[in-house]
Amino acid sequence: MSAPVTAGASVTAFWNSDKQGNPWPHAGGPMTVYMAKCPGDCASFGNPASAEWFKIHQEGLVSGTIGKGQWGTNKMMKDGFSLTVKIPATLEPGNYLIRHETINLARAPAEMYPECAQLKVTGSGTAKPSKEFLFKLPGAYRKTDAAIKYSMHDAAVANSKEYVIPGPPVWTG
Repeated sequence: MSAPVTAGASVTAFWNSDKQGNPWPHAGGPMTVYMAKCPGDCASFGNPASAEWFKIHQEGLVSGTIGKGQWGTNKMMKDGFSLTVKIPATLEPGNYLIRHETINLARAPAEMYPECAQLKVTGSGTAKPSKEFLFKLPGAYRKTDAAIKYSMHDAAVANSKEYVIPGPPVWTG
């Protein structure tokens, strides 16, 4: 079943605690949000690996250094273990997958924690992302990418204030 949302409206994802009741444990890494248009009803989308994804949000190193900084994950935790993003207002209507992803930099290579939902986007938009914003999953990240191959605790990067979030640029519509 797809959740209805109007282009330009906000969508909130929530992260649950673990089986012992502990809150989300991975403070230290970026948050990204992607969308992919389904070829028809998302519930019958047979091969999600064929989807063309585009990024609509990212939040990486907010302040400090890679090893001792505040990250998008820290902000998500402070915001009640939630992340709210706006669906691009000009996005063409249709059925979409939305993927909120937490990237845990405490280990090398980084760990990805995605959560997905199905959306039915409505509105009068006509825009869709061009090729430079589209990518496939899996395949967008490689273990050798600088943003993935180091732990935030590795001496090679821990004191740096520069972190490039993996994947293509954000498509704003």
